[in-house]
Amino acid sequence: MRKYSRLLFFVLLCSCAKEAGLPEPPVQEEILSYTLRVRAVKADSRALDFDGPALKAFWTEGDTVNVYKEERFLGTLSARSGGSCTTLSGVLASEIKEEDVLTLKCLSPDYAHQDGTIEYIAAHCDYAEASVTVQSVEGTSVITDDARFQNRQAIVKFSLKNESGSADISASTLMITLPDQVIRVTPASAQSEFYVATPPLSSQSISLKALVENDVYELIKDGVSLSAGSYYNITAKLSKTDVVVVHNESELTSAVTINGVQILFANDIAIAHLLEIKDGKTVTIDMDGFTLDRGCTSRGSQAIVVRTG
Repeated sequence: MRKYSRLLFFVLLCSCAKEAGLPEPPVQEEILSYTLRVRAVKADSRALDFDGPALKAFWTEGDTVNVYKEERFLGTLSARSGGSCTTLSGVLASEIKEEDVLTLKCLSPDYAHQDGTIEYIAAHCDYAEASVTVQSVEGTSVITDDARFQNRQAIVKFSLKNESGSADISASTLMITLPDQVIRVTPASAQSEFYVATPPLSSQSISLKALVENDVYELIKDGVSLSAGSYYNITAKLSKTDVVVVHNESELTSAVTINGVQILFANDIAIAHLLEIKDGKTVTIDMDGFTLDRGCTSRGSQAIVVRTG
């Protein structure tokens, strides 16, 4: 009788709201608790660690995964433990039915700036997906099949050598130019081995540029294919170029006196004087995303002036 009274009151309330032109009470969407078991094996899984010649997958407690149904975001699940296999759990605000297919996605990758270590890749470049099918819905509990995550990025270990392959090249920065983006890898100190996460490639051209003090070494390779979820160990034989790397005003001022020089910025540069390029000389400057700051404070004098003659 109590349930009937509450239902009658709700109906009367809605009826009165309609007559008075008031908004109807909102209908509460059902909140479902979603728990699934995740199995992770080596390089086809969620997170990465280097283990000899292979990449070993692991979870860290608290890792998060986004859940989608037909591209609609439903909520976030969290790993309840670490290891190669974990349980993901969380609350999803959506109606879910048997045989629904849910897509689980880890963090979006941040390829643009890396430090050349596998630890950085695991923390910042991890990108994996899995699909699960809802087996049953029991009350507010959703049961699915197991999720097996597949990496969507490739992991490459670049070993830098000189053109003949007889000596290592220790670089302070490795720039990798792909068809759609540039990856800049800057380690804590100069090194000859770099672990880099990249998107998959299919028969495409890439360029490697290694900054070694004031010199640039380069390798351009066509027809490169890198598969998602795969690990590659590549020895890159680089040739020295005529590009001059500059780190400060003194190096920049000196470099612009060389006719036909190609200059590459290694960092932001602040200058206190005008840059002077003599008549008849040609200078190419690649700022590589860095800035050239003259240190002006007034709004009308921010431009960098290059004087010729």
